[in-house]
Amino acid sequence: MSAATARVAGPLAAAALAACAGCTSAPGGPHDAPAPMRDAGAFEILASRAPSAADALRADDIEPLAAGSVRWLTTDGGPPFEVSTEEVPPRFERRDPVATRTLARTADGGVALERQRDASDGAVLVFTGPLVLAPARLAPGDEPTSTSGVITERGQARDNDGGRAQRSLRIASVDRVRTPLGEFDAVRVDAALTMKVPLASLRRETSTWVRPGTGPVAVRSDEQVLVMGIVPRNRRETSTWVRPGTGPVAVRSDEQVLVMGIVPRNRSETRVRLSATGGAR
Repeated sequence: MSAATARVAGPLAAAALAACAGCTSAPGGPHDAPAPMRDAGAFEILASRAPSAADALRADDIEPLAAGSVRWLTTDGGPPFEVSTEEVPPRFERRDPVATRTLARTADGGVALERQRDASDGAVLVFTGPLVLAPARLAPGDEPTSTSGVITERGQARDNDGGRAQRSLRIASVDRVRTPLGEFDAVRVDAALTMKVPLASLRRETSTWVRPGTGPVAVRSDEQVLVMGIVPRNRRETSTWVRPGTGPVAVRSDEQVLVMGIVPRNRSETRVRLSATGGAR
C-alpha cells in the first residue's frame, strides 16, 4: 500500500470500524413484555443451567424485525436510547443513535446485515456476503459462522482492498435473570465478531439474553478497536431493554479519538426518544 493510500485508508478504515463498534448490540422490534421493575438499567444473573433441545431459538427471537421501537438503558446510569426498526420492502432498516443498518432475510429465513451507515459522518460498511446475524434456527450445540467481504465508503473515498468480517454465535446457557422488565428465564447467546480492513481491526464479543416470544432483554459486550496496531478503544458495556417512559428526550455528545495524528473517530451524536411506533417526536 502506498503512503498516499495509507493516509486515506487509515482514517477511512478506522472510521468504518468505529461505525461498526456496537454493531448488533441492541436489537430492535417491539414485543409483549412483563411489567417493568423500578430499578432502571439493573441487570443480575440469579442462576444458570445447561441448555436443552427445548431451548432452541428462531431468528426472530435473536434479531426481531417487527416494526417499531424499543428503549434501552446501560447499567452505568447513562441516558436511555431507542432502537427502531422499519420495513422497507424487501429489506428492513434498524436505527439507533450510532448507525442505520440495512437487514435482510436469508433464503432459509435467517437475518443478515447488508449495510451499515454511521449516523455522524456517513461512513458506510458494505457487507458483500452479507453477514448473517441470526440463523433461521439456533439449537444448543450449533455454532454457525458467517464470513463476508467488507467495502468501506466515506464520501468519495472507497476501499475494497481485502476487508473481511466473520461472525459466529452459540447458545451458552439458560439463565435466571433480573432486569427492569422483571425476573424470568432467558437464553444466553454468545457471539463473536471480528473485522479487518486496511490498517485497522475490530473484535467484539457479545452475550445477549433472549426471552423467546419477547426477544433480547439484555446485552453485554466487550470490544476492542485497533488502528495501526494501537488500541484506541477498549470498552465494556451492558444494556437492558425497558418500556418507553420518562427520561431525557435528547442527549448530545461530541467525541474525538486521535491516534498518531489520525482521527479514527470523530462523532457528534444525538440520542432522541422515539414514539412507540418508531417515529421521532
